[in-house]
Amino acid sequence: MSDAARARHFTSQRLRLHYAEWGSPDKPPLLLVHGSRDHCRAWDWTAERLAADWHILAPDARGHGDSEWASDGVYTSAAYIYDLAELVRLRCTAPVTIVAHSAGGSISAGFAALYPERMRKLVLIDGLGISPESGLTTGHPNLVRRQLPADEELRSWIDARRSFAEKAPRRYPSVDAAAERLLRENPFLRMEQALHLTTHGLRRTEDGGFVWKFDNLVRLAHPQDRRDDDFLLMLSKIACPTLLLWGSASYTPDPRHDIRAHAVRNARIEVLEGASHWLHHDGFDWFIAQLKAFL
Repeated sequence: MSDAARARHFTSQRLRLHYAEWGSPDKPPLLLVHGSRDHCRAWDWTAERLAADWHILAPDARGHGDSEWASDGVYTSAAYIYDLAELVRLRCTAPVTIVAHSAGGSISAGFAALYPERMRKLVLIDGLGISPESGLTTGHPNLVRRQLPADEELRSWIDARRSFAEKAPRRYPSVDAAAERLLRENPFLRMEQALHLTTHGLRRTEDGGFVWKFDNLVRLAHPQDRRDDDFLLMLSKIACPTLLLWGSASYTPDPRHDIRAHAVRNARIEVLEGASHWLHHDGFDWFIAQLKAFL
């Protein structure tokens, strides 16, 4: 793989945020937005295929990758959307195309709803999250949907923050050990991919070990971000052509039967059988073909 990514930075809400850049600034702008606990270099394979025709910007979200962490350890959808809006305002003069994965999808959908005049096209890779109909469990240990009164939800969030504050980050003796851990979480990956993702997703500690770059508190969804009706309204305000991609082996619901997917007025849904939540990795050739045809 060509390592042609250029490291860039911008400031948003007093945080120094990092993004990777590929391609020429005189090409149309294309943003690649990663999901939770991921980083911008997860897009290297995609950027390599598209850089000849696009000016590609892939941000590290606050608390992720080489971007700074929120000083209060609070991560909300509103803050993430603000950061994305600042990147577009500061670095993009033409309407943008956004390709986003997982939690990055809901962030990008929010931006597209708020700023339709800045959007050209939108691609969401398994980017709708957990549906209101899915109940309390989701089949994935990091995605538990709560349906509690607002006061109970807030108290639960406070308790969870205290619990997370007491936990030390998981340390690994080597990059290989971290890659093996990633493969256990996502067995669809090849070792080559896992090593690339971990190499760019780890930082070295003083004792010679490795920890993930992301702030552990990004795992905690803020109570204000669980308003399903609000998210449905936002989706209905997306005006640009939208492509929804989903792998049938994902732990999230099938968008073909999801009210939220059908709230997007100008959307097309494509499904890759047997692919996971990370279909842009394990279904890469299919993904690139879909992407190029749509763009």
